[in-house]
Amino acid sequence: RQAIPVFEALIEDDAENKYHRNHGQLGFILKDKLNPDWPRAEAALSRAIEIRDRQGEVGFLAYELNRALCRIRLDYPRDDILADLDLAQSGETTVNWVRHPDPARAPDLIAWLRANQPQLTGWMAENGIVLPDPEHPSPIAKD
Repeated sequence: RQAIPVFEALIEDDAENKYHRNHGQLGFILKDKLNPDWPRAEAALSRAIEIRDRQGEVGFLAYELNRALCRIRLDYPRDDILADLDLAQSGETTVNWVRHPDPARAPDLIAWLRANQPQLTGWMAENGIVLPDPEHPSPIAKD
């Protein structure tokens, strides 16, 4: 919480909008705080993605994964969420976060995938999405 003003100041000081990481970190903090600010987190992550892409930088696909989580909470259209999840799957680390979501870290993603499973059966099979067994959840995944 105390870091929010720091990142807001860094963003304000970046008149040329060159530094996507400031927006990304702000988005992560807003999403992960005790009372998440989903709209601001989604906006910060979207801005981070925009700047990263404009700069031609590759990686940082945790932005898309976390934006998908925000968009799930904000009830965005399924196609918008899937687009982010598809991009997140092209990352070395984020691919496993999408394909094997951890109940402790991504309960909203798991609930959304289960709720949309009838419409996503083909997509989930195509992408190797494995939902945890609700009767036997796995231990907390390590980074």
